[in-house]
Amino acid sequence: MYLVSRLIGSLLVLSVIYVGYVWADLEDRELVAGVTYDIPGLAYREPSSGAIEGFEPDLVRAIGEKLFGGPGYIRLTRVLDEDRIKALEDGRVDMVVSQFTITPEREEKVDFSIPYYVTGEGLLVHKDSDIESFIDLEGKIIAVTKGSLSLKRMRVVLPSLEGARLVVAPTSSATLEAVQSGNADAASNDIINLVLLRKASAYPTLYRLVNISGDFPPKPFGIGVKKGNKELLERLNAALESLKESGEINRMLDKAVSSVGSENDPDDTFSGSQ
Repeated sequence: MYLVSRLIGSLLVLSVIYVGYVWADLEDRELVAGVTYDIPGLAYREPSSGAIEGFEPDLVRAIGEKLFGGPGYIRLTRVLDEDRIKALEDGRVDMVVSQFTITPEREEKVDFSIPYYVTGEGLLVHKDSDIESFIDLEGKIIAVTKGSLSLKRMRVVLPSLEGARLVVAPTSSATLEAVQSGNADAASNDIINLVLLRKASAYPTLYRLVNISGDFPPKPFGIGVKKGNKELLERLNAALESLKESGEINRMLDKAVSSVGSENDPDDTFSGSQ
């Protein structure tokens, strides 16, 4: 019995070392995850408390629990859409968990985990807008986030939209502000981002969503890591698989959506998958 107990104890120790090992000395090194700060429910820094909350920060914390067996080993920091790849290349962050859509072009520069969520392209417009579909963007001003896939896509299709032009904003929340102020007719972004921005706005019933996902390929969100960091990537994938199988990712997403706003009308629904 003593031998069996010693053997089990040794296996447990080895298991902890395997799960937790990314660098040799965890006491002197923490993982840094880049997230956005401006989308309530998805990833948001509360101005009064400084707390960083939402689906993606919760996902990062859950991954930390899987990797290290406890909290405290992953630090969150802000990254803007335009800076995500450079932040990884420069080593300022170890991973980016910030609505980072996996694309072939981006895969040439960084490595991606398996997808943790898949969404589509959408528009946020004023409730009285005549925009009902992609083609209705002709002659309109479209707000898009700098460094985003939506910006790239809209630049590609702009020649097919007679009279349309783009307004480039620094953050996703700034695209909503452009619609609010009348400086844009529509904000183009990931559907989940638009749903949460609308729910968190002061007057959510003034806006509605237009689903144009049928006009563009899906948007699978992955965790970005520096090119060639295979060890970290493998451990992230294992953690994500475990969180998917347990249903924890869906629970975190449901919690995030329900935490924002008080509306529950049909426009608050959205399609997506983990």
